[in-house]
Amino acid sequence: MRTETVEIYGAKLELFIHDDGKTCPMIVICPGGGYEHVSLREGKPVAMCFFSKGYNCSVLTYTCAPFERFPTQLIQLANSVKHIRINAESLNTDPDKICTMGFSAGGHLTACLGCFWPEYGINAQVNAQILCYPVITAGKFAHKGSFENLCEGNEDLMKMVSLEKMVRPCVPPTFIWHTKPDKSVPVENTLLFDKALTKEKIPHQVLLFETGEHGISLATEEVVHEANPEPNKEVQVWPDKADAWLKKLWK
Repeated sequence: MRTETVEIYGAKLELFIHDDGKTCPMIVICPGGGYEHVSLREGKPVAMCFFSKGYNCSVLTYTCAPFERFPTQLIQLANSVKHIRINAESLNTDPDKICTMGFSAGGHLTACLGCFWPEYGINAQVNAQILCYPVITAGKFAHKGSFENLCEGNEDLMKMVSLEKMVRPCVPPTFIWHTKPDKSVPVENTLLFDKALTKEKIPHQVLLFETGEHGISLATEEVVHEANPEPNKEVQVWPDKADAWLKKLWK
């Protein structure tokens, strides 16, 4: 494995590259943290999981409140995708198989790029996205802290980044998963996005779990925390499900 770290518009992009001469898909991971911090549990452990499945992986440590607000994080992610695509050959990456993956607020950031990438040019286009218990709506089921940190009370901006209203034909194929007991980011966020994707006929798959609180990440021993103090075998299947979905999409 070869590792690289590059600075992208003030963000840090850490790359984990297969160095066996093969060209692999790339997954760009955006951890969560309510746009207040970037969760370690949703970064490198996830990258290593998908690296073991044959993907090149990268983790974006984007800037958060109070230092930066929207659209800084989106610019950082868009330019990270551009960097990977432009340097695909040296990164042993297939430029037509770039997938973004986001958790919670990072899921919102990932979905933002899925909705708005045309504004950043063709090299910012992603070929698939994986959303893990994502923040989506600024409405009734909002995770208010994320939108306060992102928009700083700007009501017009909050409407623009309420993403169930922003799905367009440009949105890439999407895999979404959520746990039904999630109290921090209600599962309705995923259900609203599912409805919007269906309306626009965007290929997608939704996976819902009966157990597990917010921030469960891989649901393994490595990433347990206060809300999820024990590994969760039900939820542990999601990486395999997402992997199977990507392989079918890119067969």
